[in-house]
Amino acid sequence: MERHAIARPFLQRRAIGGDGLLQLTRRPAAGVNDLPSELDLIEGQVRQFCEDRAALQHCTCAITRTFDMPSATFSPLVIDAIEQATERLLLPSKRMISGAFHDALFLARVAPSAMIFVPCRDGLSHNEAEYVAPEHVVNGARLMLEATLSMEK
Repeated sequence: MERHAIARPFLQRRAIGGDGLLQLTRRPAAGVNDLPSELDLIEGQVRQFCEDRAALQHCTCAITRTFDMPSATFSPLVIDAIEQATERLLLPSKRMISGAFHDALFLARVAPSAMIFVPCRDGLSHNEAEYVAPEHVVNGARLMLEATLSMEK
């Protein structure tokens, strides 16, 4: 809104203020564990920027951290078993970071865990339009079985 008001001075007189909502989600890059101090630094920078911009527009802003949970670290043993199983089954693989709120997040705190993702059409996941081709479902199940049996040895 601010950008449009600055570009069109007549909007400054006619725009009716209201509430706005901005949600920020911070997900670490692969292999990076965010330290609380780093997240606090980012939050402080966002807070200062928003407060400065609000003051210029003669309004206020309120920033509230509504959720904060440390990431989980998956078991290197399980991850290696999955990667070795993909090689034996000649399946493509790639290490990925998931910011989703999966059961595995909680399971990893009490037992060796990892996750297997299968390709979704157009990369859509956790969405009504999500579709996984049957062959990818079968390959995911084969991979889980192979990795699980290999850890038994």
